[in-house]
Amino acid sequence: QEDAQEFFTHLLAMVQEHIEDGKKNILGPHSLFQGKLSYQTISLESEHKSEREEDFFALSVAVQNKANLAQSLQSYVKNDVLDADNKVKMEGCATKVTAVKRACIKVAPPVLVFHLKRFYTDFDSMTMVKVNEKFEFPSDLDLYPYSVDGVPAIEREKINPKEDSSIKVISHKEGKMKTSSSKDSKLEKTEAKENEEKNRLKWLYRLKGIVVHTGGASSGHYFSYIRVGPRDTWAEFNDKVIKPFDASRIPVECFGGKKIIPDMSQNSKETKEMDQIQNAYMLFYEKVHPDTEDEKKEEDDSKEEMKSISNEGESVTCNMGFWGSKLTRATSKVIRGSMADLTKL
Repeated sequence: QEDAQEFFTHLLAMVQEHIEDGKKNILGPHSLFQGKLSYQTISLESEHKSEREEDFFALSVAVQNKANLAQSLQSYVKNDVLDADNKVKMEGCATKVTAVKRACIKVAPPVLVFHLKRFYTDFDSMTMVKVNEKFEFPSDLDLYPYSVDGVPAIEREKINPKEDSSIKVISHKEGKMKTSSSKDSKLEKTEAKENEEKNRLKWLYRLKGIVVHTGGASSGHYFSYIRVGPRDTWAEFNDKVIKPFDASRIPVECFGGKKIIPDMSQNSKETKEMDQIQNAYMLFYEKVHPDTEDEKKEEDDSKEEMKSISNEGESVTCNMGFWGSKLTRATSKVIRGSMADLTKL
């Protein structure tokens, strides 16, 4: 079977290439799904630090031995201390220094995709294994604790939990520094809090869709649950079958874990546990607050446009949301322009 995450990556690359080759005046999938990671090395013996950036379209997160998405993301941004024999040479430092390495999210894309690592190779048996452990994920996601804004702020809070930074506000005027008055400090503290709250909005996401895998490591079937309307309307998309879905069943249908079934081998009323082989494999989260005024305007325009779109004789009557509508418009143009490319998948 073809892996859904590999298919997703292949599809994005193909659509983007088609748009760039045709010089279409539309935004490609990179504008929807591309984010940026920051890999940082920070010296603990000086003020030197280095950063390497890396684009991503889907974040691959661990499932094994992780209870939920928050735990997995926490391990993603966890500091690794490089000391003793692992000290590193950093630019600007005469000798090797003790440092910490960490990764955090620098740019959050409009649509954030998680790839849940439910498959791995057992090198003892040289076979693929599927992880069916229970793995919870929220309907509303705050990415701030795992971002370039949140990770340093949380670490400062751990070091000085009772420190009130507003008391130490410094004013720079005519090349001189002076401690602000209590009145100025209170005002600047309020402004700083407002700016922080405004900045945190860009890290808020809401669950948009789930790609589900049912089966084992060597065979199985993919289908999706998607939020298709503004009022928490969900639907199941399973091959040609599209039907309403009750979102309250997401934990049962998507988290995985164990399930209780009758033990037929005993020919009695006994029950037994077995793996829930149907579970989430990819998660799609939509940014709650568009970053720019242009995006907000496009969001309003897209709501009107998506009320009724005719695509090769099929009528789409639901509001798919801002980013979903943009991807739909781009993809429909690709389908009309080059169906042959799609058949190569």
